[in-house]
Amino acid sequence: MNNLHVLRVIGAALILLANTAWSDTTYKWVFVVLDGHSKAEVPGVAINFSLTDPRTKQQQLLNCETNDRGRCEITGTVSGGGLFTRGAVSGTFSILKEGYQKEFKSSGKLTGSNTEVLTVLLAKKSATDFSVVGTDGKPVEDARVFFLLGGAPATNSACTTNSAGTCTIEFPAFAAADGSVMKSGYYSEPVKSTGGQVTLTRNLDAALHAAAAQAKITCSAKDECDRAYALAQVYLARTATSKTQFSNDTITETFNPSGAGSIGGRITRMPIFGGKWEVSLESYCGSGSGPSDVQTSRSCDAQLLNVYLGYADFVQSKVR
Repeated sequence: MNNLHVLRVIGAALILLANTAWSDTTYKWVFVVLDGHSKAEVPGVAINFSLTDPRTKQQQLLNCETNDRGRCEITGTVSGGGLFTRGAVSGTFSILKEGYQKEFKSSGKLTGSNTEVLTVLLAKKSATDFSVVGTDGKPVEDARVFFLLGGAPATNSACTTNSAGTCTIEFPAFAAADGSVMKSGYYSEPVKSTGGQVTLTRNLDAALHAAAAQAKITCSAKDECDRAYALAQVYLARTATSKTQFSNDTITETFNPSGAGSIGGRITRMPIFGGKWEVSLESYCGSGSGPSDVQTSRSCDAQLLNVYLGYADFVQSKVR
């Protein structure tokens, strides 16, 4: 008797569980769509919602369009209510609105056991223009402006410049990152996703080596060499942050530079072939004991490149 009673109770419990578990339940999603920048309501947004039934795994395709207040509602019925929690009900949605990007940000908040309010932020489509030029101001063709915006998998945004040195990128929504410009033999500082003009410099190491080799003036007459040497001393004083440590008729040298961004240098006047003289500049930065063992950085090299490039023009324009 007791055993039969127990079985009946268990049987009744199983029936109750089955009826409760598979009863139909209706859920509601309220969408509030805002402009990601102005936070104004966006009407006329098409929302396509795919709702998956937790028991049958079948999908329902539902949709709505936002009204003048940027709101619309979607309701869906699934056979997984009762003992099933809301977390068992899954769905995905996509956004479509002319003038806005497909990517968006969203956040949800439960306002009842079966109702969720989702706030969706949209980003307007925006084309960002880039202009790539060389140090001479001329456009650089076939330069690739490249941004790695992250994500899983990573989202790449890039464009290649035309003959006018320009190209355009339409970034994914809410993207903000630094990029770079790739062009064989050139380098650039980090590029902002806000666009604008980018100046390319030829490969820094090669450019610095070439500029240093050209930082010299050749002269013949003594008075001409005297003027060239005096002008070179002026140039060194203007471009170096370290003060002059030593100077005579053939060598002028600053104290060793110390600290980030500090620059020192040396002017040398020496005889060369054919009875001529050469007035050359050697520039360096860092905290070493001399030009041969100074620790340089990329930013330092960029400063030195400008110093070397300006030397010959400064002296030659004033020596005659």
